[in-house]
Amino acid sequence: MKPAVILSLAWQNIRGTGIRLWINVTVIAISMIVILWAKGIYAGLTMKMLDAVIATEVGAGQIIARNFDIDDPLSYEKGRETITPEMMASIRGGNSVPVLFRSGTLYFRGRSLPVTIKGIRSDQTILTIPTTAIAEGNGNPTVILGTRMLKALKAKKGDILTLKWRDAKGSFDAADFSVGAVMSTRNPRVDDSSAWISWDKMAEMMATPSQASYIVAGNPEVLKRISDTLKSEKAEGQPWKSRSAAHLTDWIRKLIEADEKNFRFIFGLLIFLCSVGIFNAQIVSVFKRRSEIGTLMALGMRKGEVTSLFAMEGILTALIAIAITPLLGAPLFWWSANRGFSSGYAEGTGMPLPERIVAHYDLQTVLTMMGVVFAIMALVSWFPVRKISSTNPAMAISGRGKE
Repeated sequence: MKPAVILSLAWQNIRGTGIRLWINVTVIAISMIVILWAKGIYAGLTMKMLDAVIATEVGAGQIIARNFDIDDPLSYEKGRETITPEMMASIRGGNSVPVLFRSGTLYFRGRSLPVTIKGIRSDQTILTIPTTAIAEGNGNPTVILGTRMLKALKAKKGDILTLKWRDAKGSFDAADFSVGAVMSTRNPRVDDSSAWISWDKMAEMMATPSQASYIVAGNPEVLKRISDTLKSEKAEGQPWKSRSAAHLTDWIRKLIEADEKNFRFIFGLLIFLCSVGIFNAQIVSVFKRRSEIGTLMALGMRKGEVTSLFAMEGILTALIAIAITPLLGAPLFWWSANRGFSSGYAEGTGMPLPERIVAHYDLQTVLTMMGVVFAIMALVSWFPVRKISSTNPAMAISGRGKE
């Protein structure tokens, strides 16, 4: 029997099931909508977090001082190295920017707050930090604070505050700074407990001329060129280490993957529910249609063709569900991709969350997920009816199944 005939018979059969067909189709479609929506949310969240960290902190990669660890404040004092001529040429050409870290204390209106004083060149354009505001004017030197930091201090732009630090020789000193700019960023690592000042001013304050905790490269070519130069200069005891943007942002991917693993249980449960619906429909069909199976065989259909017919009914159900998934899910997909929802509930978690979490739907991911669901549904459709091939036609016609 031609495949087209089997397909036509299968279509006629599932149409005759009535409401049962649409219940199965709806369950599968809703499950796929939830799965695709969740995958889109995770993809969109990853993209926004990566964009925020790369734009404000990582750039195209970093050349990091050997003893510096951004997650260990105790390393800030010794975690700096002298900038090489190759690095300095890149900095002066605007292709990279030095950043120097130092622990300190901020005083404002009788209150003190431990901060990380961060020096950065005022003429840099690589990171989206408003560094032009820290160019020294006629009065006090200026400092850039983030919105969360400013809120914690209950300060505003133009206020005078005092920074206290210990220089490279171990001497304590302090100076007044005016808040020159307020930085709005979704990356808490450049906002929380951070005070950004001029790199040149910081080198003067800390007695650390031409030194940096790390150098941010403006593009991958600059990072590679500096890395190659460092490797050729010293094979051992190298004071600098090169890290790509992918390496420095790997913690974000791992964070999302760890959270996504928790949702995989729900993925599995939804797929299981879809499978149960198809499996149950196939079992019922085989049990209730034994006489039909025998009749089809008696009319000349081979056992394999009868098996294909019943399996095709389940496969068509899955295909209908896949076809209507974009239609049923269109409002949710559009809303989540264009409007999203606020991340305010997660404020203070220390993660670079966007203001609004929006989904990102990648065609390849959508097609892959649909393909996986279809493959599972096809397998579940075939498994219950595979034993039709061992059915005795005479016994089946009488409704007693196998001999």
